[in-house]
Amino acid sequence: MRRLAVTGAALLLALTACGDGDSDAATSDDDGLTSIEDLDDAAELDPLCEEAFGYADPTASLDSIEALPGSWPDAPDGAVLCLTGVGSDVQTASYATDDDIAAVLAHYTDAVPGLELVSGEENGTGYDTLSGVVDGVGVEVRERDAGQFVLAFATGDLG
Repeated sequence: MRRLAVTGAALLLALTACGDGDSDAATSDDDGLTSIEDLDDAAELDPLCEEAFGYADPTASLDSIEALPGSWPDAPDGAVLCLTGVGSDVQTASYATDDDIAAVLAHYTDAVPGLELVSGEENGTGYDTLSGVVDGVGVEVRERDAGQFVLAFATGDLG
């Protein structure tokens, strides 16, 4: 049963990893993203987000993640929330950090009992991932690119 949840969670994260983190192109007003070139004086983009993504939502908040487990811990010290994505069954929070992925995974391993480490070779993404079910929600913590990690929360059929 645990392996099925991990496999289902791995699939959900693979679906969320399709974006190109290197794009600096301006984005439309409808998607909530702000390119570096389009920032006005009222909205400040954190330098970590600028370096890691080249675009972000300066108003990103975990409040938009309805599937966020009530027991979910704060991000590691120094990690900055840059983007959130809300779909019908998968919701994501993308962070920038100066920490390496080992430190990020150690933070969540210590803070969230029951998460299982799945190697990048095993899950087919090339990235080590923590996967599990927390408060009935499928969760993953995974490096996206250097200086970035993503949290994914899946509802619906996790099997």
